[in-house]
Parts: sequence; structure tokens; C-alpha cells
Amino acid sequence: MSRSSPGRYSLHDFAKNVYDVHAFGADGRELPTTRPDPHGWNVDGHGGSVTVKYKVYGDRVDGTYLAVDTTHAHINMPAAIMWARGLDDRPATVTFAQPAGATWQVATQLHAGSSPLEFTAPNLQHLMDSPSEFGPVAIRQFTVGPRTFRFALHHTGTDAELDALREGRREDRPRRRARSSASTRSTSRAPTRFSPTTCRAPTATAWSTATAR
Repeated sequence: MSRSSPGRYSLHDFAKNVYDVHAFGADGRELPTTRPDPHGWNVDGHGGSVTVKYKVYGDRVDGTYLAVDTTHAHINMPAAIMWARGLDDRPATVTFAQPAGATWQVATQLHAGSSPLEFTAPNLQHLMDSPSEFGPVAIRQFTVGPRTFRFALHHTGTDAELDALREGRREDRPRRRARSSASTRSTSRAPTRFSPTTCRAPTATAWSTATAR
């Protein structure tokens, strides 16, 4: 697990929120894991392919950590996704799984994949620098000169208040607290899948697969 995030120049040691880690070989057999340090896991005997399943405790909506509840998931990738050392330059695929009965959208700068909930990144750096908001987000856009900007907002206001925010009408701007994340549709292949769950305790489950060199 990463120890810090792009643009946040302090150590957070995200592995402290990871638990229930299990690794499996290509044949589905569970493999033993060891901890060479507080931030990583070693998996031996996988034969070139390994699937890792784990849970992440996430209850902080502050842009740095992971926050999952029954209304949305705000995902800072370094706080949520394990990565394979030495495979930094490989592409990755992220697939979001809808909670039961939900019709959530994804706001992210990851590239669009083959389905509405699949996204890709050309390398680990792009993946880690792509925070994602997954929930009932509202997406708006505005232009400044020749440039068009899109933004996504997870909020408790009305559409009229959101439109007033977009249009800059100060007197009508929503006074409610809002959570936001920038949305620029952008594309991963070292298959990494993250699936937030709706549950009483704010916990997310993630699946990762990587092929060793």
C-alpha cells in the first residue's frame, strides 16, 4: 500500500486501514502471505499470477482517505488500492460494483473502459492520481473563454442551487456542506478491481490481480 498521496506531502501509511488480506494463485488455491514491512505483503509460489482480496476501513471524507457509506463512496486510490512492486508502468483496469438496488455514477479522471463502470489508467501514477466519487453525483459544466470545465458534486441541495453555483449567482449558492470531486473522463489493464459495499461499518472490499514478470 502507498504511504502518501499525490499532492499531499506527508506520510499517512494507508496500510494501517487494511485487514483480512488473502492471496490466491491462478488455480484458486490460497497462498501464504508474509509482511516484510508494515506497508506491504509478499506472496510466494503463485506461478506468475496472483489475486489478492482484502478489506479497507474507510470513514473519512477529507480527500486523503477512503470514505464509504450507504450514500456514496469517495475513493482516494492510494488509500484503497494495493499495487504490485515493479509493475508501475503497466496499464490497470478499475471496475466499480454497484451496491444492491443502487444506480450510482462514477466521477473520475480515469479513462472510460468497455462498460459504464469500467475505467482504465495507462500506468500506476495515473491510477494513483485519479480520486473517484462513486454515488448519485450531479455533473455540470461551464466554459471560460475557449475552455470547458466539468465538475461532479455529491450534495444534499436542489438542482436549482447547484445550477446557481455553476452560474456564479452568489445569493443562490447552496449553503449546505457538499462533497465534490473533479470529473474528467479519461482509460487500465493490470486488472485491479475495487468494489465498495454498503454496510453498517464503513468497510470496502477490493480485489487485485497482477502478473509477475
